[in-house]
Formats: sequence, structure tokens, C-alpha cells
Amino acid sequence: TQTERYVLNTPSPTSLSAEDFDGVNSQEEAFEALSTAVMGDSMASRQPAGYALWAPTALSLQGDIQFKKNLYVGASLIQSIPLSSLSVKRNNSLAVFPRFENRWLSLGFPIVLYNWQDFRLGTSMRLGFITIGSDNLGSFVGRSNLSGSDFYLAIKANPFTLNIFGGGKGKRQAKAVKCYNF
Repeated sequence: TQTERYVLNTPSPTSLSAEDFDGVNSQEEAFEALSTAVMGDSMASRQPAGYALWAPTALSLQGDIQFKKNLYVGASLIQSIPLSSLSVKRNNSLAVFPRFENRWLSLGFPIVLYNWQDFRLGTSMRLGFITIGSDNLGSFVGRSNLSGSDFYLAIKANPFTLNIFGGGKGKRQAKAVKCYNF
């Protein structure tokens, strides 16, 4: 993939008109027309090709506490760590998600602080092996300041049981697939 970089610097405000872009048929021609209109030279804004673009990087911490039988509170912190000015932006979030959970049913109510300024309330429900939910219910009820929306559906499939952490026999050992030790 080829990349191109354009930088527009002008000492004073510049006005543009539709005529500045007459006959433009490609992205490259559009940048050249813009450079001509702003800087007086079609190639003045073009910079040497190629640059490094960093992937989004973040510190992520999670925890979960059981308060009483079937009552839990989990928390998740995601803090962006920008490694360069040329990197994909990663959003920050702090989420606290109280929930009721047993073997066949789970109900959760996430409370999210998004980018340290936007509170979001959500809900999730699991019935057996199917989970549905959203971390931003406000986006579905007509909030005027929409900054994002989400909906998730998860299907959990356990085709076999692995006894990774020791030799103890589980409650449902009779139906488990035998995992050999090497």
C-alpha cells in the first residue's frame, strides 16, 4: 500500500471556493488543487512518502469480586498509552458491572465512564449459553448527544472439558472428553 502525506501551512486564513476544485477527478488532484489554493503551489503540501503508524496501545486491568452467593461486582480499566503522534486513537474507559449470576441465568448492569467524561448505563442478560446486551442503552432511547452505540450477542460453546489445573475429578466427569497428558 502506498501512503502519501500532505501538510498545509498558511500564515493567514485562506478562503476556498468550488472553482478551486473544477476538473478534479481523483484524490491526488484534489490535494494538488487544495495545495495550490492554500499555498500557491500544487506540490508545496506534499511531504516525503512513508511514515510509521502505530497500533492503539492501552493498559488494561480487570477484577471481579463475589459479595454473596450469585452476586458479583466486576471492574475494568482501559487507559490509552499513546506511543506516537501518528497512532490510532484508543478510547479510555472505566466500567463497573454489578451482576446476578448462576448456572443458567445472569443479569448485569454495567456503568461506564467513557473517555473520562461520558457516563453510560447498560444491561446484559445471559440465558444458558446465549448472552445479549449493550453498554450504552442511552443510544437506543433517543439521547440527543450520541457518541456511540453498541449491542452484543454471544454464544458460548464448550465442546469438551479440559482439566488443566490439576488431577481432580469434576462433577460432570462422565461426559467429559479425556485429555491426555504428555
